[in-house]
Amino acid sequence: MNKIIPTAVLVLLPMTSIAGGYVDLRAEYRDTTDQYRSRFIVGNHFDNGYGLETLTNVRHAMGAYDETRVINTEFTHYYTHAINDKLMLNPGVVLNFQSSNTFVMPYLKVNYNFDSGWFVHGRYRYDFSTEKLINDYGDEETAKRHRYDIWTGYNTDKYMISYAFTYFDQITHHTNELATGDLNAREHTVKAVYKWKSNVRPYMEVVDADTIQSHDDKTDWRYRIGVNFSF
Repeated sequence: MNKIIPTAVLVLLPMTSIAGGYVDLRAEYRDTTDQYRSRFIVGNHFDNGYGLETLTNVRHAMGAYDETRVINTEFTHYYTHAINDKLMLNPGVVLNFQSSNTFVMPYLKVNYNFDSGWFVHGRYRYDFSTEKLINDYGDEETAKRHRYDIWTGYNTDKYMISYAFTYFDQITHHTNELATGDLNAREHTVKAVYKWKSNVRPYMEVVDADTIQSHDDKTDWRYRIGVNFSF
Protein backbone atom coordinates (compact mmCIF):
# COMPACT_ATOMS: atom_id res chain seq x y z
CA MET A 1 0.00 0.00 0.00
CA ASN A 2 2.91 2.37 0.66
CA LYS A 3 3.68 2.28 -3.07
CA ILE A 4 0.06 2.53 -4.22
CA ILE A 5 -0.86 5.73 -2.36
CA PRO A 6 1.86 8.04 -3.75
CA THR A 7 1.30 6.67 -7.26
CA ALA A 8 -2.40 7.38 -7.04
CA VAL A 9 -1.74 10.95 -5.96
CA LEU A 10 0.65 11.55 -8.85
CA VAL A 11 -1.85 10.18 -11.36
CA LEU A 12 -4.61 12.40 -9.97
CA LEU A 13 -2.48 15.55 -9.79
CA PRO A 14 -3.69 18.08 -12.38
CA MET A 15 -0.99 19.89 -14.35
CA THR A 16 -1.88 23.44 -13.39
CA SER A 17 -0.76 26.31 -11.22
CA ILE A 18 -1.57 26.46 -7.53
CA ALA A 19 -4.48 28.73 -6.58
CA GLY A 20 -4.94 28.25 -2.83
CA GLY A 21 -4.17 25.69 -0.16
CA TYR A 22 -5.74 24.90 3.19
CA VAL A 23 -5.12 22.90 6.37
CA ASP A 24 -7.88 21.72 8.70
CA LEU A 25 -7.19 20.39 12.22
CA ARG A 26 -9.99 18.86 14.29
CA ALA A 27 -10.28 17.14 17.68
CA GLU A 28 -13.26 14.93 18.53
CA TYR A 29 -14.67 13.20 21.59
CA ARG A 30 -17.19 10.36 21.16
CA ASP A 31 -19.18 10.23 24.35
CA THR A 32 -20.83 6.81 24.14
CA THR A 33 -17.69 4.89 23.18
CA ASP A 34 -15.29 7.12 25.19
CA GLN A 35 -13.05 7.75 22.17
CA TYR A 36 -10.69 10.65 21.52
CA ARG A 37 -9.96 11.22 17.85
CA SER A 38 -8.24 13.78 15.67
CA ARG A 39 -8.49 14.53 11.96
CA PHE A 40 -5.92 16.24 9.77
CA ILE A 41 -6.70 17.58 6.29
CA VAL A 42 -4.38 19.16 3.72
CA GLY A 43 -5.79 20.31 0.39
CA ASN A 44 -5.44 22.68 -2.53
CA HIS A 45 -7.78 24.32 -5.04
CA PHE A 46 -6.30 24.88 -8.49
CA ASP A 47 -6.94 27.68 -10.97
CA ASN A 48 -8.71 25.43 -13.47
CA GLY A 49 -11.30 24.14 -10.99
CA TYR A 50 -9.57 20.93 -9.95
CA GLY A 51 -8.69 20.16 -6.37
CA LEU A 52 -6.84 17.61 -4.26
CA GLU A 53 -7.28 16.74 -0.60
CA THR A 54 -5.75 14.24 1.80
CA LEU A 55 -7.36 13.32 5.13
CA THR A 56 -6.12 11.20 8.05
CA ASN A 57 -8.19 10.03 11.04
CA VAL A 58 -6.39 9.01 14.25
CA ARG A 59 -7.78 7.36 17.39
CA HIS A 60 -5.71 8.25 20.46
CA ALA A 61 -4.58 6.24 23.47
CA MET A 62 -7.09 7.86 25.80
CA GLY A 63 -10.44 6.97 27.30
CA ALA A 64 -11.43 3.39 26.45
CA TYR A 65 -8.35 2.73 24.27
CA ASP A 66 -4.73 2.24 25.29
CA GLU A 67 -3.02 2.59 21.92
CA THR A 68 -2.89 5.29 19.26
CA ARG A 69 -3.63 4.15 15.73
CA VAL A 70 -4.47 5.56 12.31
CA ILE A 71 -8.05 4.60 11.44
CA ASN A 72 -7.97 5.52 7.77
CA THR A 73 -6.45 7.80 5.16
CA GLU A 74 -8.44 9.35 2.33
CA PHE A 75 -7.42 11.01 -0.93
CA THR A 76 -10.01 13.14 -2.74
CA HIS A 77 -9.83 14.45 -6.30
CA TYR A 78 -12.61 16.83 -7.39
CA TYR A 79 -13.60 19.39 -9.98
CA THR A 80 -15.71 22.53 -9.43
CA HIS A 81 -17.79 23.83 -12.34
CA ALA A 82 -19.71 27.09 -11.90
CA ILE A 83 -23.01 27.12 -13.81
CA ASN A 84 -23.47 30.74 -12.73
CA ASP A 85 -22.56 32.88 -9.71
CA LYS A 86 -24.99 30.94 -7.48
CA LEU A 87 -25.01 27.34 -8.74
CA MET A 88 -22.01 25.00 -8.84
CA LEU A 89 -21.46 21.35 -9.72
CA ASN A 90 -18.75 19.43 -7.88
CA PRO A 91 -18.01 15.87 -9.12
CA GLY A 92 -15.25 13.97 -7.39
CA VAL A 93 -13.92 10.67 -6.12
CA VAL A 94 -12.59 9.60 -2.71
CA LEU A 95 -10.11 6.76 -2.17
CA ASN A 96 -10.49 5.54 1.43
CA PHE A 97 -7.52 3.43 2.56
CA GLN A 98 -8.25 1.34 5.64
CA SER A 99 -6.11 -1.26 7.38
CA SER A 100 -7.96 -4.20 5.82
CA ASN A 101 -9.55 -2.79 2.68
CA THR A 102 -9.85 0.17 0.32
CA PHE A 103 -13.10 1.87 -0.63
CA VAL A 104 -13.67 3.83 -3.83
CA MET A 105 -16.34 6.52 -3.41
CA PRO A 106 -17.33 8.61 -6.46
CA TYR A 107 -19.77 11.45 -5.83
CA LEU A 108 -21.63 14.41 -7.31
CA LYS A 109 -22.28 17.51 -5.23
CA VAL A 110 -24.54 20.46 -6.12
CA ASN A 111 -24.12 23.81 -4.35
CA TYR A 112 -26.62 26.68 -4.46
CA ASN A 113 -25.90 29.98 -2.67
CA PHE A 114 -28.59 32.64 -2.26
CA ASP A 115 -27.84 36.38 -2.31
CA SER A 116 -29.18 36.64 1.24
CA GLY A 117 -26.37 34.46 2.64
CA TRP A 118 -28.43 31.27 2.91
CA PHE A 119 -27.18 28.17 1.11
CA VAL A 120 -28.30 24.64 0.24
CA HIS A 121 -25.85 21.93 -0.82
CA GLY A 122 -26.57 18.30 -1.71
CA ARG A 123 -24.39 15.30 -2.50
CA TYR A 124 -24.88 11.72 -3.62
CA ARG A 125 -22.00 9.26 -3.10
CA TYR A 126 -21.64 5.61 -4.09
CA ASP A 127 -19.23 3.61 -1.91
CA PHE A 128 -17.80 0.19 -2.80
CA SER A 129 -14.91 -1.93 -1.52
CA THR A 130 -12.05 -3.02 -3.78
CA GLU A 131 -11.88 -6.40 -2.03
CA LYS A 132 -14.75 -8.72 -1.16
CA LEU A 133 -15.98 -8.85 2.43
CA ILE A 134 -17.92 -11.52 4.29
CA ASN A 135 -21.60 -10.56 4.26
CA ASP A 136 -24.37 -11.44 6.74
CA TYR A 137 -24.87 -14.82 5.05
CA GLY A 138 -21.22 -15.87 5.27
CA ASP A 139 -20.52 -15.23 1.57
CA GLU A 140 -17.77 -13.09 0.08
CA GLU A 141 -19.19 -10.05 -1.66
CA THR A 142 -18.11 -6.52 -2.61
CA ALA A 143 -19.55 -4.15 0.01
CA LYS A 144 -21.69 -1.39 -1.57
CA ARG A 145 -23.77 1.46 -0.18
CA HIS A 146 -25.46 4.73 -1.07
CA ARG A 147 -24.70 7.89 0.89
CA TYR A 148 -26.81 11.06 0.76
CA ASP A 149 -25.78 14.41 2.28
CA ILE A 150 -27.69 17.67 2.59
CA TRP A 151 -26.25 20.89 4.04
CA THR A 152 -28.12 24.12 4.71
CA GLY A 153 -27.10 27.21 6.62
CA TYR A 154 -26.41 30.91 6.78
CA ASN A 155 -23.10 32.54 5.83
CA THR A 156 -21.86 36.06 6.64
CA ASP A 157 -18.53 37.89 6.63
CA LYS A 158 -18.02 37.06 10.32
CA TYR A 159 -19.59 33.65 10.90
CA MET A 160 -21.31 30.63 9.35
CA ILE A 161 -23.92 28.36 10.94
CA SER A 162 -25.04 25.15 9.24
CA TYR A 163 -26.99 21.94 9.66
CA ALA A 164 -26.16 18.72 7.82
CA PHE A 165 -28.13 15.50 7.41
CA THR A 166 -26.44 12.31 6.21
CA TYR A 167 -28.15 9.04 5.32
CA PHE A 168 -26.33 5.74 4.72
CA ASP A 169 -28.15 3.03 2.77
CA GLN A 170 -26.28 -0.28 2.63
CA ILE A 171 -26.96 -2.04 -0.70
CA THR A 172 -25.32 -5.33 0.19
CA HIS A 173 -25.95 -7.24 3.41
CA HIS A 174 -22.89 -6.05 5.33
CA THR A 175 -24.57 -4.79 8.51
CA ASN A 176 -21.21 -4.78 10.32
CA GLU A 177 -20.16 -1.84 8.10
CA LEU A 178 -22.51 0.46 10.04
CA ALA A 179 -22.42 0.98 13.81
CA THR A 180 -26.21 0.62 13.98
CA GLY A 181 -25.89 -3.05 13.04
CA ASP A 182 -28.52 -2.42 10.39
CA LEU A 183 -28.62 -1.69 6.66
CA ASN A 184 -29.08 2.03 7.21
CA ALA A 185 -27.91 4.83 9.49
CA ARG A 186 -28.19 8.60 9.72
CA GLU A 187 -26.33 11.58 11.14
CA HIS A 188 -27.36 15.09 12.24
CA THR A 189 -24.59 17.69 12.45
CA VAL A 190 -24.77 21.28 13.69
CA LYS A 191 -21.73 23.45 12.98
CA ALA A 192 -20.70 27.02 13.89
CA VAL A 193 -17.71 28.75 12.26
CA TYR A 194 -16.19 32.02 13.44
CA LYS A 195 -14.21 33.91 10.78
CA TRP A 196 -11.58 35.27 13.13
CA LYS A 197 -9.30 36.32 10.26
CA SER A 198 -9.56 35.95 6.50
CA ASN A 199 -7.37 32.84 6.65
CA VAL A 200 -8.12 31.50 10.17
CA ARG A 201 -11.52 30.04 10.99
CA PRO A 202 -12.12 28.15 14.27
CA TYR A 203 -15.28 26.05 14.49
CA MET A 204 -17.36 23.73 16.68
CA GLU A 205 -19.61 20.79 15.77
CA VAL A 206 -22.11 18.60 17.62
CA VAL A 207 -23.10 15.33 15.93
CA ASP A 208 -25.90 12.87 16.61
CA ALA A 209 -24.54 9.82 14.75
CA ASP A 210 -27.50 7.45 15.26
CA THR A 211 -27.19 4.49 17.64
CA ILE A 212 -24.46 1.94 18.37
CA GLN A 213 -25.58 -1.68 18.49
CA SER A 214 -22.55 -2.80 20.52
CA HIS A 215 -23.36 -0.21 23.22
CA ASP A 216 -27.00 -1.10 23.92
CA ASP A 217 -28.22 1.04 21.00
CA LYS A 218 -27.23 4.26 22.77
CA THR A 219 -26.97 7.45 20.73
CA ASP A 220 -23.48 8.12 19.37
CA TRP A 221 -22.85 11.73 20.43
CA ARG A 222 -19.73 13.39 19.00
CA TYR A 223 -18.29 16.76 20.08
CA ARG A 224 -15.75 18.50 17.87
CA ILE A 225 -13.57 21.59 17.86
CA GLY A 226 -11.30 22.57 15.00
CA VAL A 227 -9.61 25.30 13.05
CA ASN A 228 -9.19 25.85 9.31
CA PHE A 229 -6.21 27.71 7.84
CA SER A 230 -6.23 28.91 4.22
CA PHE A 231 -3.27 30.16 2.19
